[in-house]
Amino acid sequence: MNIKLFSRAAASISALFAVSACATTGVPQLTGPSFSGFGKTVSISAIVVKDATQVQGWCFTPPDRRDFTGITAEVVYLAEMRNYNNNLQNYDVCRLKTPAKQLVAAAELSKFSLIEIANALTEIAQAEQLKSESINQLAERLKVTPAVDLDYKEESDKLSAEIAKLQAEKATRGESVALTPEAYTQIAVAQGKLESAASYLGQMLGTTIKVYRTISQMSDNQKQMVYNDAAGIYGGTVQQDAFAGFVGNLSQIAEGTISGAGGLAQAAYKLGEVEKPENVEDVEVAVDSAVEVTNTEAKQIVQNIDNGSLI
Repeated sequence: MNIKLFSRAAASISALFAVSACATTGVPQLTGPSFSGFGKTVSISAIVVKDATQVQGWCFTPPDRRDFTGITAEVVYLAEMRNYNNNLQNYDVCRLKTPAKQLVAAAELSKFSLIEIANALTEIAQAEQLKSESINQLAERLKVTPAVDLDYKEESDKLSAEIAKLQAEKATRGESVALTPEAYTQIAVAQGKLESAASYLGQMLGTTIKVYRTISQMSDNQKQMVYNDAAGIYGGTVQQDAFAGFVGNLSQIAEGTISGAGGLAQAAYKLGEVEKPENVEDVEVAVDSAVEVTNTEAKQIVQNIDNGSLI
């Protein structure tokens, strides 16, 4: 095959099938999670949408060859295979190959993402001297509630209501409160952690959609086997019956939820848009350190699930 022709064809096919928020076929952009530094324009929603779409489509199983033949089909397949291999390196959840592990990941990363959004809101509200008592209480409740007992949609609605209250208070107040360097750094750290957590929010949504589709096609006996295996990952601290109710909650998370979740995280991030005080020194070190902690925590969750132990 002519190499130049192949390269042009590959570029054309890749451009033709650029990923959309609800894409389930085609060749997506071949990129993994990427983050910007504080002070730059960041699209949290784009991170969530991209990573959720990648995970649900090209993560847990390699792509199949098409039933039709020809150079176009081969180029599409090769591009999808390359993307699948890239995702194995870029997304932690792609290592989870069983429905039980994917189900537990959907639960634990859901809780992780909700807590990160709530924590970011608390930190931003405190730094901007907004009322933060109710959002702080919400965050503390999320921390002590078992992941399988959380209803993602219901908790997201509560977070959205908290954001609306904070936005209204900020708008009513008018001029921004003069921030101290410490307060500005606090906001920068909160936004950095939220940006980092956005990828895991996307990974959670992609995993949720994939595992729900898988489980919904199983017989009752097969489902019970998955629930039993999932309970085993918790070392007996969670009963397998809890997963039946949790899967019912998963049915509310479909492709349309992805853009909504991205919008929720973006609204939390936007709440922290403030003017930089003149006497603020570089905040990158503090942000980078906080981001590393967030990434390590999320990676450890997935690693523990893969090892079969969340005790």
